[in-house]
Amino acid sequence: MAGSAEYTWVCDPVDGTVPFSHGIPVSTFSLALTKNGESILGVVYDPFQDRLYSALKGEGAFLNGKKISVSSASQFKGTVGEYEMFEHSKYNLNKLQERFVFEGVKLMSFCSVIYPSMLVAAGELAFVVFPLTNAHDGAAVKIIVEEAGGRVTDIFGEDQKYDTKINGFIASNGILHKQLVSLCKELIIKQ
Repeated sequence: MAGSAEYTWVCDPVDGTVPFSHGIPVSTFSLALTKNGESILGVVYDPFQDRLYSALKGEGAFLNGKKISVSSASQFKGTVGEYEMFEHSKYNLNKLQERFVFEGVKLMSFCSVIYPSMLVAAGELAFVVFPLTNAHDGAAVKIIVEEAGGRVTDIFGEDQKYDTKINGFIASNGILHKQLVSLCKELIIKQ
């Protein structure tokens, strides 16, 4: 039963199956170890650019062995963010997307949430908003982004376990996190 073991490996062998099946090189392999639902180790491999992201609780986050950190952006204007929304998403992000455009955010959607989340950890993107419920989409993201200095919560700013279904997630540089949570609470619609 999910969530019943002290230690659980959480794996997504091909995050980004849509781009992968269309020859677009933004898919990754993701593996996390959780202890009582808390991510304590994460590894993400981008085979197309030979990038290995890793983090161990309390040890920092790394890209190919070099320490990485999130961006220092303190306002939305001029940042790059990523959001995903599919027909089976738990939440509708259309109004949130409109607000981001109004705020001057350059939005992307990769159909691969782990790849852009690693870009948050490396300081290239300011945030990711993800409305689905699969733990394998967020378990490695949680430890790697937070060890890089960012913040990862559910879509409403609450902590959650990553060995069972999740309530979507926001991965951010930490500085913008409170504003992102506020916008999500105000603008997203449960489907």
